[in-house]
Amino acid sequence: MPGRTTHSPHSWKPLAAWVHDSPGFYRNFGKELPADGDWTFIARALQAATVYE
Repeated sequence: MPGRTTHSPHSWKPLAAWVHDSPGFYRNFGKELPADGDWTFIARALQAATVYE
């Protein structure tokens, strides 16, 4: 489709890695991991994925 952006599965790897490692993030900051996720979790994950290796 013209004008449609496609993303390589590789572009999702940093996001998946951060979500996988997120319990450690919450533990390091003395916070409880949201059981069902929330918008703050999503925002943190997306922001972290921009710099996560």
